[in-house]
This record gives sequence, C-alpha cells and structure tokens, in this order.
Amino acid sequence: MSEKSNNSQKMAVMSFVLPFFIGGTYYVFVAIEHIQKQPHQLIDFVIAVPFAYITLGTCSGIVCFCFWQFADGFLKAVNSFLIPKEKGANPSLLVGYQTQKGTETL
Repeated sequence: MSEKSNNSQKMAVMSFVLPFFIGGTYYVFVAIEHIQKQPHQLIDFVIAVPFAYITLGTCSGIVCFCFWQFADGFLKAVNSFLIPKEKGANPSLLVGYQTQKGTETL
C-alpha cells in the first residue's frame, strides 16, 4: 500500500474515532449531571455511560466521518480537474490569455 493511501485511511479512521470519544464524553457529563438532579440508583450511572457513547458518540462520529469523506472526495475531484495528470497537458479551466500571431485573444 502506498504511503498516501495509508495516510488517507488513517485520517478517515481518526475522523470517526476522535468525534466519537469527544461526543460520547460530552454526553456522559450531560447524562450524569441530569441523573444527579433526579432520584437515582447506581444502575443509572452504569447504564448512562455506555448509552452515551452508543448514541451521541456514534452519531457525532458518523457525521464527522461523512463530512470528512465528502471533503476529501471534493478536494480530490478539484485537484484531478485542475491539475493535469499528463505532463504538458493544459486543463481547459486554467487556459487564459493566449497569443496568436501577435494578438491577444481571450
């Protein structure tokens, strides 16, 4: 596997894992604070922690992963359109002023 492909895969995994833990941890604090305001039992805390990661952690991870895939695909599409793959080939978008027989045309 090439280094560029390997880095892209690592970034894709991290785009899910980091928001998963951040969103899940935030929801744990919200859930525990809510539970402490109500009459509770110890089992409420035990259930709240995994449920927080399963719900909001997973949702935030999926949203960030989808956003990362969209942005990565968009950047690859823009780069493949703007930057020619063959040396010496000019993409039609970047061709601007050309001189023909001493006169400038658009």
